[in-house]
Amino acid sequence: MTSRLHDAERWRVHHVTAMYLFTQELAHVTDFADLLAIAIREVGKAAQADVALQIPDETRDGTLTPYFASTWALGEREQRVALWVFRRGRPGGRGTDMLPSAEGVHLPLIAGELTVGVLSVRATDAAAIAYSQQDLLEGFAREIALAIDRHRLRSGQKCSRSPSV
Repeated sequence: MTSRLHDAERWRVHHVTAMYLFTQELAHVTDFADLLAIAIREVGKAAQADVALQIPDETRDGTLTPYFASTWALGEREQRVALWVFRRGRPGGRGTDMLPSAEGVHLPLIAGELTVGVLSVRATDAAAIAYSQQDLLEGFAREIALAIDRHRLRSGQKCSRSPSV
């Protein structure tokens, strides 16, 4: 029992530290490409996972464009799961109730009432992302969505975004 309490406490400290460092780093980023690259790097490091980040294609309504620095190139099946997540604004994939046979977990990037992209994460070993990491990944997804939205508002970019349901 004591070992589990120590593990839980260690995880909580890791979670809080990772989120603090992540939000501090995002607060100072002005370049959109840097923002996405930092998000991919930090999520991958914290979750020990491969990461894909996708944002809406500005030229084709309803499609997602993978960011080139992603460490996970989604196959067709995973891409369909990510698109499902984007259109519905709900998590999907491994460890969720929706499309659980997917290789990884796909989280919507929601800013306000709009979905501005999808964060996809696949454990680097064969195991699934631990349940205890779900909160951390959801926290990362929230911060990434807010940073994307802030950047677009600052730059005056028009963004095709999917309404969250």
